[in-house]
Amino acid sequence: MTRRRSVLVALASACGLLAAFQRASAKPPAARPAIRAFHIAGVRFNRIDFAPRAGDRVRIIPHVWQGQRCLAVCTTDGRRIGFVPRDRIAEIAAMAAADWRLQKADPYAVPWKRYSVGKV
Repeated sequence: MTRRRSVLVALASACGLLAAFQRASAKPPAARPAIRAFHIAGVRFNRIDFAPRAGDRVRIIPHVWQGQRCLAVCTTDGRRIGFVPRDRIAEIAAMAAADWRLQKADPYAVPWKRYSVGKV
């Protein structure tokens, strides 16, 4: 019984030391790199009667969709192509006034990778 107890105590202390060492050596989470491009979300829900081409200028404007704040991606004449992905809204909102252009326009790709927008 004494041997079993001493083995358990040794095992518990080793686990405690290991956990303490991992916490002490853990690095803080790395900051996300600045966004330079993203794929337009919601393309399949916005029927467009024209074919945007790579290099076309787009605008990013505040919008409300089903009661939620979002950013719409529109052409220069106001036709909506889609939206900024939800996890990128906070970062893109600060840069919405920048010059954005379509980097990729592939009509045969899956809808969520059909158009890519990049900051010039």
